[in-house]
Amino acid sequence: DQDRRQVLAELEGFDGQIDTLSTQVAALDQRAATLDATRAEHAAALADAEHDLSIRRDEAGRRRCTVVRRKRRGIARLLFDSENPTELRRRVRYLLALIRADEGKTRAYVALVDERKASAAQVDTDVAALAGVQADLKARLASLEAEKSKRVSLLHDIRSRPELATAVLR
Repeated sequence: DQDRRQVLAELEGFDGQIDTLSTQVAALDQRAATLDATRAEHAAALADAEHDLSIRRDEAGRRRCTVVRRKRRGIARLLFDSENPTELRRRVRYLLALIRADEGKTRAYVALVDERKASAAQVDTDVAALAGVQADLKARLASLEAEKSKRVSLLHDIRSRPELATAVLR
């Protein structure tokens, strides 16, 4: 009778541990789903940012070409057709300002793309770590369930054959 109580107490302990681990696994599954959604959002944002960056670079190139080719002039003609040095300096400053403005915008978008890539990489790292913890918890859960099934079969054996109970405890 005492043997049965002891095995029942152990079974209750296993049930409690299994319930706790099941709750943890469910919470990790929910966290994994959240991280997957976040990863998808980051991937979409990264693709959008890279597309925007490509468009901005193309626009900057077209803007420079438009300025240089205005009135069918090349860069050399645009600069050296100046009537005086003051006009030359003004044109050079204008072109440099245009280039610097485009360069600043491009750098800002590149920084944004890099930030989004880093964020996506962090999410991937979190997902990998979460998967490892999940696998460990599932392995522990399986181990506890196997141990519980052994104890349940032992309890059935004890109930069916009392002489076995005394042999097991010795």
